[in-house]
Amino acid sequence: MKVPVSHTLDCTVETFWKNIFFDRAYNEALFLGEMGFPAYELVEIKESPERVERKVRVTPPQKGPDIVRKLVKGTMAYEEIGTWTASDGVYRFRTITSVMAEKIKIGGVIRVEPSGDKKIVRRAEMEIEVKVMLVGGSIEKFLAEEIRSNYDVGAAFTNRWIAEKGL
Repeated sequence: MKVPVSHTLDCTVETFWKNIFFDRAYNEALFLGEMGFPAYELVEIKESPERVERKVRVTPPQKGPDIVRKLVKGTMAYEEIGTWTASDGVYRFRTITSVMAEKIKIGGVIRVEPSGDKKIVRRAEMEIEVKVMLVGGSIEKFLAEEIRSNYDVGAAFTNRWIAEKGL
């Protein structure tokens, strides 16, 4: 299932990548504060002028339809492993879930483009595939709704963060 999301943010492309997307304080405030995730950890980051490689470990709120909760025993967490390249300005990532990793595949790209004075459009295009007989489609639909909702919350928070920090 393809999951495209798009939001207008009140900053420049450079500010987005350098002062927001890879900023530890921003991400902790977004995930732990605004979205109420029980855990967010920057596991690794490697930065050079040509690329940024990042690995984060995240535990989202444990919610979902009954079918998901019955399939998932214990706490569901995930690692996002991604690389941003300067040559095309694209962040490519894949997500590895802590449970059913062989059955759940999530990956995608994030691009930003200028859209006027100190405005950008952030476009995220994700692909979700859940290989669980009879219920895979339902789980994909739930995950897609969660992703869209989180990106919506993130966009509103990001614009507040930009205004508060004077970015």
